[in-house]
Amino acid sequence: MKPAYFAKKDRKRGSSNHSVDASDQNSVQAPKGSFERANQTYSKYLSRDDNFHHSLIFPGATRLLDPRRGERYLDVGCGDGSLAPFVTRVGGQIMGVDVSPSLIKRGEERRVPGSKFWVGDAAAIPKHFPAEEFSGAVAILSLQNMPDARTVILGLSEVIKADGRLVIVLNHPVFRIPRQSGWGWDDGRGLQYRRVDAYLTANEVRLEMNPGSRGKGPITYSFHQPISYYLNALSEGGFHLVQTEEWISDHISNSGPRARAENRAREEFPLFLALLAVKRE
Repeated sequence: MKPAYFAKKDRKRGSSNHSVDASDQNSVQAPKGSFERANQTYSKYLSRDDNFHHSLIFPGATRLLDPRRGERYLDVGCGDGSLAPFVTRVGGQIMGVDVSPSLIKRGEERRVPGSKFWVGDAAAIPKHFPAEEFSGAVAILSLQNMPDARTVILGLSEVIKADGRLVIVLNHPVFRIPRQSGWGWDDGRGLQYRRVDAYLTANEVRLEMNPGSRGKGPITYSFHQPISYYLNALSEGGFHLVQTEEWISDHISNSGPRARAENRAREEFPLFLALLAVKRE
């Protein structure tokens, strides 16, 4: 069933004048990569002001999406809806989709005017939303937690209008590969470097959201893919890449014997990769 937010006629699939049954939403099974079990840890992190989401990711993704008044946008893997105010403050409307009922509930509790939320699997988006309904979509650090990001991207091509924007933000697939990358220190050169043990091989990694809990914290999964995987999926879905950005940390080391080397390393090794693609007409 399609969300009541979308009431106009679906040009390809018939009428969409339906509402979502609450039991329908609660029946969604959380796949690997869902933050349902880690929802409290995740929301607590986002509630802080001193994180990259608020200082770097949300502003950067909004700038690339360039939301316009009266237009509808899709937030894929929206979590607790923290992005919504960035889109609605300029008059845009946003539909947040996430497979975690607990995070969607938090999004609804925000009561951000112009925002709606729906519990569902991102891979099934074309089955639940009208064709070419959205002026754009954004996926912030979410595709990397989905086992089949290609299918999600292809589905988004169905619901995004021609010339609509798709913004994808990832933990940098080259420099931030779970269990396959990390920081190192060269004593002889006084240099902090980034170690990468593997890159081209797709990799599923079991992650503990709170490593300090020593095996007792909530678990989720990350699905590493090389950059070519995402670029090929965009091309297959009828998108063309128009902009690529690599975002570095805004943190600064002010003291300590390695402060200078740490700051240099932050400037050289980006944390995030941002892709802006536009759907071809």
